[in-house]
Amino acid sequence: MDSFALSEIGMSLQKQQLNLIAQNVAHANTVARPGETYRALELVVTNSSEPFSIGQAQVKEIKTQPIKTFNPKHPLASSDGFIERPNINMADQMMKMMMATRAYEANLSVFNASKKMAQLVLER
Repeated sequence: MDSFALSEIGMSLQKQQLNLIAQNVAHANTVARPGETYRALELVVTNSSEPFSIGQAQVKEIKTQPIKTFNPKHPLASSDGFIERPNINMADQMMKMMMATRAYEANLSVFNASKKMAQLVLER
């Protein structure tokens, strides 16, 4: 596998990760009936046994308990008077966003360096 393909895979994975983070942040304060609460998502990439290769990427739910709030007058309240919000750690999401952004930039730098080297070879 060449450096262009590896960089493209890396950028694609980080773009997916950034999209999931944006979705998690957008749903952070949504209210739902108990049992219907949004669960934060993350991209999990498995390692491959072959060098210069990745395994499979899967979107998985982050297993956290929702935050219950007593609000019997809310239209989505259960018969007990509780509503739920997703338990999304915003600091964790921002850290993941910064890491994904840096990884995307690193892959872009490798792609641009490879492109520059290929152009130099073709010019000679």
